[in-house]
Amino acid sequence: MEEFISRFLSFIRTIDERDLARAGIGVLKESLYRSFPKEFHEVLRTKFSTRTGDCLRDFFSKPSYLRNPDLIKADLEAVLGAIDAMRILRLEVAIEPSDAFVDRIAGWVLSNLGSDIVLDIARDRTVVGGARIVFLGKYRENTLVDMVKNVFETKRDVVMKELL
Repeated sequence: MEEFISRFLSFIRTIDERDLARAGIGVLKESLYRSFPKEFHEVLRTKFSTRTGDCLRDFFSKPSYLRNPDLIKADLEAVLGAIDAMRILRLEVAIEPSDAFVDRIAGWVLSNLGSDIVLDIARDRTVVGGARIVFLGKYRENTLVDMVKNVFETKRDVVMKELL
């Protein structure tokens, strides 16, 4: 189950995708007791992205789940718990993030930090050439403005000598 949850979480890149997955699982749980499994599979097709829907479909197509909606419900609750426990990595960048940008950042996060982290990416035009990062209550600013300011602070005498 842990491997499945980790795989499922790896498909959730952003807080928007997390919220959609959470809502979809809620609808899935409701579908368990209405014309199961037909409605269950319809919800997987319509309420989830292809990747997350396929992941859930593959996992819940095991013979032990076919006639046991209560077992599916219990495991969906475990998935919901894992979604709710995801840690948030907030990035503030100057550009409107494209899908390629999100994929690249999410891939790095998955490889280096794990599947239990979800991105909260915001556009902030005051950020120049870099990003502001907030994770686990820690803040870091890696921007061009910050780097230039650092040079002026640490090498003030050298800069002033060159300017004069």
